[in-house]
Amino acid sequence: MRPWRGEVGQGVSIEYGEGRIERFPDNTGQDNRDIDLAATEAGAADFIPKSEITSARLERSVRFALAMNSQKRQLLDMTRALEKAKTIALTNAQALEQTQIELREVLSQANASEMQKRLVLDALPIAVAYVDREKRYALVNRTACEWYRKTENQIIGLSVNDAHGDDFSSLQETLEAVLQDETVIIEDLIRYPDNVSRDVKIYSAPEFGPDRQIRGWYTMTEDISERRKLENLKKEFITTVSHELLTPLTSLFGSISLLRNVLTEQTSGESTQLVDIAHRNCERLMELVSDLLDMEKIETEQIEFDDSPVSIRQLVQEGVELNAAYGDRFGVTFEVAGSVPNLAVPGNRQALLQVMANLLSNAAKSSDDESRVEICVTNNEDVVDIAERDWGCGIPEEFHDEIFEKFFKIDNLSSSQVPGTGLGLSICRKIVTQHNGTIGFRSKSGEGSTFHFSIPVAGA
Repeated sequence: MRPWRGEVGQGVSIEYGEGRIERFPDNTGQDNRDIDLAATEAGAADFIPKSEITSARLERSVRFALAMNSQKRQLLDMTRALEKAKTIALTNAQALEQTQIELREVLSQANASEMQKRLVLDALPIAVAYVDREKRYALVNRTACEWYRKTENQIIGLSVNDAHGDDFSSLQETLEAVLQDETVIIEDLIRYPDNVSRDVKIYSAPEFGPDRQIRGWYTMTEDISERRKLENLKKEFITTVSHELLTPLTSLFGSISLLRNVLTEQTSGESTQLVDIAHRNCERLMELVSDLLDMEKIETEQIEFDDSPVSIRQLVQEGVELNAAYGDRFGVTFEVAGSVPNLAVPGNRQALLQVMANLLSNAAKSSDDESRVEICVTNNEDVVDIAERDWGCGIPEEFHDEIFEKFFKIDNLSSSQVPGTGLGLSICRKIVTQHNGTIGFRSKSGEGSTFHFSIPVAGA
C-alpha cells in the first residue's frame, strides 16, 4: 500500500514512494468519491483521508492490503512456476534435439540396411517380386526387370496379367492357390517379354497382415532351363549306354552260365571258381543296368500306371514263387503268415511285382543262412498293407534317413554281405508313390527289419 498523509482543513496529500506528493483540497466542493477517483488516477493503491477515518474504511483498507499481499505471493509462485517450466522446457528441448539426432542416425542406418538388401536382391540370379492382393507388382529386382525388359518404375503398379500377356493363363491357378493361404512350388515353361521361353521353378508364399488377412505374396522364380538340358542329356546318356550294355551283357551272361554248368559237371577247382566269379560279376552288371533302365522309365513316366485291378493274393503268391530261387542262393525261405485278403488294388502289376522282388531280395541278402522271411498282408480300412520281415543284421539308426536315396549302401557292410546297386529301395518308393501309396520300414541294428508298403484298394 502506497504511503499517504492528510491534514484536516488543508485538503488531502498523497505521497508516493518516489517522493512525489499530490494534494487534493477538501474545501473545493469535491466529495469523498471525487477524491477517491483522483487519488486512484494518480496511482495510489489505497488511502484514507484523516478527516474520514472510520472502522468500515479501515477494514476495507486492511482487506485490500491483505488481498494485494496474497496476489503478490501468487505472482511470486507463478514466477517460480514459470521459471521451473522454462527449465523443464529447456530440458525437453535438449532431449528432443538428441532424439532428432538419434532418429537421423536410425534413418541413416535403415537407409543403409535398405540399400544393402536392395544390393543383395539385385545380385541374385533369380527373379524376385512382391505382388499385392490386387495382383499388381509392388517390388521387383534387377533380374526380373531384365526378363520383362522394363525398368522397375515401369513394372511397379503393373498387373501380372499385363506383364505376362497371354502366357499369364498358366500362372492363374498358382496365384489363386496362394491367395487361399498356400505355399506353392511349380515348374513350368513360360515365355517372358524378353522373347525367351524359360523352364522355371516358381516359389510363391503369401504375406499376412496384423489381421491375418493375406496382403500379397512373394515370388522367387528360378531359371532351370540349363539344368533341364543337363538332366535330359544325362537321361539320354544313361538310356543309350544301358541299352547298349544290356544286349552284350545278356549274351555274355548266357555264355558264362553255360560254361559254368559244363565246368561244374566235368571239372572242379580253380577253373570253376574263376567262372563263378565271372558269373557273379556279370550278374551284378546286368542287375545294375536293369535298375538304371527301370529308374529311367519311372522318372520319365514311361511306365503306365492305369486303374487295372491287381489281385493281392496273386501278387503275393507270384512274388514268393518268382523270388524263391533267389532266396535259396542265400539259404533263406519266404513264408506267408496268415491268410491274404481277397482284395484288388488299381495299378501296374509288373511294377508292383518289382516292389515285391526288391524287398524280398534285400531281406534275403541281409538275413542269416537257414533263416526265413515272413510276408504278412493286412487290410486297414481303405488300404492294403504288405509287410516283409527278416531277422537279419538290421539297419543302424544313423542310416534310417538315407535308406531310400539313390545308390545308397550301408558303409559298414561289404558288397559280399549285401550285394546290389543301391537303387532297389529308391525304385520301390517311386513305384509305390505313383500308386498313391506309402512305403516305410522299422529296423534296429542286429534285430532285423520290417519293410512295408500300403496301396489304396480298388474303389476306395
